[in-house]
Amino acid sequence: MQSDDLKDQAYSEHQKSADAKRVLLVFSDGEIVSIANPLPVTGITSVGKNTTNQYGTTGNIPKNIETDIVNLVVPSGKILYFEAYTSGGTADGFFQLKINAGTMNSMRNSAAMRSVVVSIWKDTPLKVTAGGSVRLTVTHTHNSSQSFEGNILGYYVDE
Repeated sequence: MQSDDLKDQAYSEHQKSADAKRVLLVFSDGEIVSIANPLPVTGITSVGKNTTNQYGTTGNIPKNIETDIVNLVVPSGKILYFEAYTSGGTADGFFQLKINAGTMNSMRNSAAMRSVVVSIWKDTPLKVTAGGSVRLTVTHTHNSSQSFEGNILGYYVDE
């Protein structure tokens, strides 16, 4: 199915049920990567790749405590090519993507934009070898505990 057909299908699905929440993840070149209900996200549809969509959610996060949303460890015998992440939550959060303990990207959401999608590595994915880790973390400064969720998107190849 072509990207335009998938976009039309996604729009059509949305129109059929106004109260149904759906997520459409599109890279900057127009390639549709995911059409799914947000909880849980069921997968990505990159053709010809052994894709991964590692989803995580966490609740009752206290103020000023960095907390893992997703922590993915690359399995033995595999290489992960990391392409994107998504994140969001019930409050403003400071999200960090960490690969092997090094911070690769930081992003904030806001009241006007609760979801964050970062796909800057689509054309040149980040390579993470077996045993390496990819973590998506969040910190918030609200007085009450908050909930957040996120996805790590990419694909595996054999070493």
